[in-house]
Amino acid sequence: MSMHDHSDGESETPHGSFLTSRAGLVFIGFAIIAGALLFTEHRAHVLGLLIWLPLLACPVCTENLIRVDAVMESPKLAE
Repeated sequence: MSMHDHSDGESETPHGSFLTSRAGLVFIGFAIIAGALLFTEHRAHVLGLLIWLPLLACPVCTENLIRVDAVMESPKLAE
């Protein structure tokens, strides 16, 4: 009988979590690198679209002002 023999028949299971194992550390490193690359690549596209945001907001603001003006001139509010 060896020193590591379990008399109750249970198999040995590692007590550490996945994130502290070698595979978990590799996964964490890969996720950090992938996240950094995705952030830098998408940042350029998002910042390029932000230039057009005020121009795209003009029709929306105009439509809202027209609706508010129509509601304010409504005879129902004067009562």
